[in-house]
Amino acid sequence: MSTSDLVVDIVARGNVLGADHTCSPDQVDRILGITSAENRHRRQMWRDYGLVDFFWEQGPGEENWRGTHFTVQLHRLGSAGPQVAAGPIEKEYGPLQPHLPFHALRTALADLGIDLVELPTTNVEFREYWQPESMVSLLVTDDRLDGGVYAVTAPLRAETAARRTSDPAPGGHRIDHLLQATASQRQAWLNRHRSKGVDAPNWWLSLFLHIEATVNNRSDQRAEAARLYMWAVRQAHKTGTFSDAETAIRIASFSTARHVRGHSDDLAGVLPAPEAIVRACLDALPITLDQAQTPCRPSLDDLDAIRASRQAKNLINLAAPHLDRLHGPHLAAELNAWITAMPNLA
Repeated sequence: MSTSDLVVDIVARGNVLGADHTCSPDQVDRILGITSAENRHRRQMWRDYGLVDFFWEQGPGEENWRGTHFTVQLHRLGSAGPQVAAGPIEKEYGPLQPHLPFHALRTALADLGIDLVELPTTNVEFREYWQPESMVSLLVTDDRLDGGVYAVTAPLRAETAARRTSDPAPGGHRIDHLLQATASQRQAWLNRHRSKGVDAPNWWLSLFLHIEATVNNRSDQRAEAARLYMWAVRQAHKTGTFSDAETAIRIASFSTARHVRGHSDDLAGVLPAPEAIVRACLDALPITLDQAQTPCRPSLDDLDAIRASRQAKNLINLAAPHLDRLHGPHLAAELNAWITAMPNLA
């Protein structure tokens, strides 16, 4: 096997040997090996596993670490040598080559039916590509003939990718208008301005980002902006732009981010109840519990199975923090069964 096999696996699956942003530090240690290279700053932590760096964060008053992303630093194969991948990665893929030509990787991915989207960048030394289903981004040295893959990161949010590719949604002054508008005025504005073609997802994603920025940066408007965000996400779902699973993930992720940023007190009674968040996540699961309870690493030939398993893992990962806040024992038991099965998912 080779460096290409490793990166194809990461781009297709969104993880490294099963380790991804849903894993705790201990879980990543069990998969990639214990490392002494750890750094902490305030409520953030990252660990260096040689070829791969993993990152986590904590919310106020929390003891558990919540994963944010990981980066596979392929350039270290050239600077530090193949021994930087010694351990589980080398055992699975063999000695890795220091240079992975991007054109070779892109061909290997295309053969599997996996497409990449180029993202605009102001960095003249690199190009950047994104895989929408796995939310993996690739940083490539900008040599048109022999550009190599420099680093691989996941996940990169769809909102972030949309901001890089286009910005068709309204700016801050329009958000101010929506904050003051009545329900009927908001609907009328939406009917006039929303994109209904192939650009519709990016239009909505850009709108979500503008509203989220208001939530983060304007404490005097935070509660109303959070209500506006929930309205916009549900309107996008109503138009059929985003699926039940995408909508449940977006609402759960937004609610979690508010807690991490310390906004929970400001938004009491505004964010959905834990029961509503968990129920939406469980109802959107694309596989059954019986399927999840059977350890299985889908073949690269079955992308649908890989994507369904990954989506299920993301949904459970976002529902899990609400387990202790659930009042109904039946819903808690259902969620706990899925949490137990979560390590089996891709």
